[in-house]
Formats: sequence, structure tokens, C-alpha cells
Amino acid sequence: MKRETISTRQGIYIMSMFIIGSSVIIGVGGKAKNDVWLAIIIAILSSLVVSYIYSQILNSFPGIDFIDILKKLFGRFLGRIIGVVFVWFSFHLGSLVIRDFGEFIKTVGLPNTPNSIIMAFAAILATISVRSGIEMIGRACEVFFWLLISILFITVPFLLPKMEINNLRPFLYDGIKPVISGSFSLFSFPFAETVVFLFVLPYINKKEYYKVYSSAILISGSILIITSLRNIMVIGADTLSRNYFASYTVVSRIKVGDFFQRIESFVAIAFSFYAFAKINVCLYATSIGISKIFGFDDYRFLVTPVGLLMLNYSIISYENIMQLFDWAAKIWPYYALPFEVIIPFIIFIYIKVTKK
Repeated sequence: MKRETISTRQGIYIMSMFIIGSSVIIGVGGKAKNDVWLAIIIAILSSLVVSYIYSQILNSFPGIDFIDILKKLFGRFLGRIIGVVFVWFSFHLGSLVIRDFGEFIKTVGLPNTPNSIIMAFAAILATISVRSGIEMIGRACEVFFWLLISILFITVPFLLPKMEINNLRPFLYDGIKPVISGSFSLFSFPFAETVVFLFVLPYINKKEYYKVYSSAILISGSILIITSLRNIMVIGADTLSRNYFASYTVVSRIKVGDFFQRIESFVAIAFSFYAFAKINVCLYATSIGISKIFGFDDYRFLVTPVGLLMLNYSIISYENIMQLFDWAAKIWPYYALPFEVIIPFIIFIYIKVTKK
């Protein structure tokens, strides 16, 4: 199989859309309330540190697939076991994003359509996209990234009359603890989820791993800060915390006379593209990981069955939207910690010790 490659710029766009992904749909850092902007800054700084660890793991064997790096470091058997752990995380994350996407579309646009139909549509499109290869995904993100960003930012001037600066006050009213708690949630979702890119970044043509990580984290983090400040100033932190899809609720308030309204439909399309990019990355990472663990020459024949399994798991894992959001808020940050921090840190230390 011909080895696929993407440019550093395409890597940055893919990762930026991945981080924005479902986070811009459902909102982030709710525990920090009106201080969420501070929680995002702390999460960004923490993520830059952890992403350095990810980058150093890839730099230990530049251009070699992540699973092959694990095999070289820990032997074929243990390396495969560790690889299975990361493949499971990619698979689980992808199923969560599919479910987020389904709940979002059903709630805001298709309330009478079965959720499974909406999720099946997303999974089928992702399967077709991933079978086309990472190069196609990179080109698509390169084309759509700034277009989608402009759709998000065009909402800000129209919401200015509805913004109230006092909604950001008082600063640290409940102390620093809620901010730390919110930053921890933000760190695990969405920033440290970029551990999945350990499967993707070996395919960039220039081995500038940390440049991709740091640039994407700073770009997407800035966007999340702006959208969070916009949302709080428009509807307030308390109202924001009671909405499943806060950004959509905020944008739906745009109305300029009788000729410019219902712009939330365009924003919903932008949100869908971001979530779709995240599903693509998770499906690609899972498929390429499985192919390397079992020594297959190509990953494409695995994409369809993996996509179907991901879809099935997204359907059966949660009974309703309330259970989904409750699990994501209370369990996910602790569940994701070993995959995002603990195991990569152990691998990083092992590399430093064995290479001395």
C-alpha cells in the first residue's frame, strides 16, 4: 500500500476541527460558570505540556506508526496490548461523538426522526470519507476550516446588542475551586483527546509534531474562549448551564428585522462539519490501529465493520440524552485520564530512561 501523507498545515486544520468538534456544540467548562474563559486558558496551558509528551513519543521514532513504536519499545506482545488500549479509547470516543451528533440534529432540526437513523447517516458518511484516505480528509479540512470559522464569527456582531458585560461578573465569586474543576473537565474534553492523533501524525510529510499540536491547541482554544464569552454575555452562566446545546441556543436569538433571522440553521451545519471531522479522525485512528496490531497491509477493509460497530455502540451505550450528558460530565474526565495522561507519561519516561 502506498503510504499516505498530509502537510503540516493540513494536520493543524484537522486537529483544530477535532478539538472544536462536539465541544462547540454542547459547551465546555460549565462548572466554572462565568469564569469559564479562565478555565479554558488553564486547560490550554496544561494541554501544551501534555501534547509535548505526545510529540516526544512520536519523535522517538520519526515517521513510524504509533503501534510500531510501541512494539519497538515494549516488544511485540506487550506493545500490541498497549496499542489495544489506545484503539479502544479512539473507538469509544468516536461512538460518543456519533451519539452527540445524533442528539444535536434530533433536538434542533429533526425531532420526529429516530436517533438511530441520524447516527447511521453520520457513520456511513464517515466510512466513505475514511476509506478515501487521510489525504482526502486533510484536503477537506483545509478547504472548510476557515469557511466554518467565519460562519461562527459572523454571529458575534449580530449578538452585540444582546450582550451584557455584567454577566462576566463577579470574577472568581465562588473562588478558584470551580475554575480548577472546570479546567480539568476542559483538559480531558476536548484538548487531551488529541492523544488520538498519535495514530495520525506519523503521516505528516514534515515531522513537526509539536508544531501541529501547539498550533491547533492555541487556534481552537482561542475560538472556544471567544464563543464561551459570547454565550455567557448573551444568556448568562446560569441559563447556559441548563442548556444541552448552548451555542445553538445563543445563535437562535439573532434577529435583524424581518429579513435576517434563523441563522442558526447555517451554524448548525457548521457544527455538524466539526463533529463529522472528529468522527473521521476517531474512525481512522481505530481502523489504522487495528490493522497495525494484526499486521494487515491495508486498513481500508476494516473501516466499514469498525464504523458499524462504532454506530451500534453509540446506540446501545446510553438510554437518553440526559444519561449521556451526565456520564460525560461526571465520569468522562476520570475515565479518560489514564488514556490521555498516565499511560502516555509512562511511555515517555520509559523512552527517556531506555535511550540514555
